Amino acid sequence: MKKIVAFMLLGISLIGNAQTNKTDSLKQLLQNEKKDTNRVLTLVRLGRVYLDSKPDTTLLLAIQGFSLSQQIAFVRGEAACLGTMADAYDNLGNYPKALENYFRALTINESINNSRGIRSNLGAIGSVYVEQGEYRLGLEYTFKAKAMAEKDKNEGAIDIYLLNIGDDYRHIRLFDSAKIYTQQSLELAKRLDDADLIGTALNNLGQIYSAMNENAVALKYYRLGIPYLQNAEDDDVQCETYLGMAKIFSKTAQLDSCLHYAGLSFSIAQNDRLTKRIYEASIFLTDHYKTSRNIDSAFAYQQITMATKDSLFSEDKVKQVQNLSFQEKLRQQEIAEEKQKAEAERKNNLQLIGITAFIITFILFFLLFVSRRTKPRTIEFFGIVSLLLVFEFIALFIHPYIEKWTHHTPVYMLLILVGIAAVLVPIHHKTEKLIKEKLAHRIHPGRP
Repeated sequence: MKKIVAFMLLGISLIGNAQTNKTDSLKQLLQNEKKDTNRVLTLVRLGRVYLDSKPDTTLLLAIQGFSLSQQIAFVRGEAACLGTMADAYDNLGNYPKALENYFRALTINESINNSRGIRSNLGAIGSVYVEQGEYRLGLEYTFKAKAMAEKDKNEGAIDIYLLNIGDDYRHIRLFDSAKIYTQQSLELAKRLDDADLIGTALNNLGQIYSAMNENAVALKYYRLGIPYLQNAEDDDVQCETYLGMAKIFSKTAQLDSCLHYAGLSFSIAQNDRLTKRIYEASIFLTDHYKTSRNIDSAFAYQQITMATKDSLFSEDKVKQVQNLSFQEKLRQQEIAEEKQKAEAERKNNLQLIGITAFIITFILFFLLFVSRRTKPRTIEFFGIVSLLLVFEFIALFIHPYIEKWTHHTPVYMLLILVGIAAVLVPIHHKTEKLIKEKLAHRIHPGRP
């Protein structure tokens, strides 16, 4: 799974090739940066370079950036560093810590309305769920992220989400959909000239065709992807590619090639401390040596498998992931409820505005109406209607405040409303009397 760090918030793309000259230039830049926002940004960029080869280095750089962001009150930097820390934890196989930091980054990005950060967090959360076997939940988050990327017309992000969606469909064995999305990703990656994305798309096509038992086609895509992945220094996906090739050679009884590529995958993973890749390779090598009755080697790799499995999927970690997921669902429900509440309040305000406009219009109409010859009974009727409208409007407007002041005590609420009526009724009588006097004066101008 590919991820996009929340740092894309400043319009700076952090997805690209991690060549040695780029690493050196970032290190040089870091030495010259002061303790300000630019230093945070450089730490995150450098961390991204190491993500697929040395995720523990990425983690250390992101922690430094997070600490500095807190010192200088750089909120967006905090979110960016949390996203990078989460990416590192994910590559190291610590899924609870990855989710925890993604959710923390998401909360910050939502609080500052950072759509790019929100989008990248959603996509990354979807990736973690997929790695935990929650494929449909992963698709839900990834499609949300893809929609936001399309709205922003961010082709690099769109490409990654296409990759991830295709891979999710492969896991649930919807191969036609998997091929469509992965092929779209490959075409876009070629147009963007992104070696890492091209290599990953080719690897994913290899995975799809391997799952369909079209071994020759799968090998073709694996081999096509290797140079791109090597150029991008993406050791994580290289491990996946080599292990995929080993599985095909195992199926076709080419045992020497099988062992070579499985050993290559394991070696790279172990060197870079890519826990989940170590786990995958050690499972395969354990089975391989069991089949060939090499008991010592099978036992050695089985020990590694058990250790890494406990690191990745221990009961405590599964519970942590479940708890984090539950807390996030509650948070999203609270956000939805707040939106509904705000929408209801907006509608109520519009209704109050409408009522106010109606009352003003009604009173103006009444005043214009009585400028002609009007019967006293008619004046009294319109006066009573106006009084009722004004009273009901005031009661409706202040009702929430009355409930708060009186703590929903009916007696106090009634007394307040009676008090309002006691003020309005005399005003009504005086106004009605004044209107009648003016009307009488118009009809009989000479009468005192």
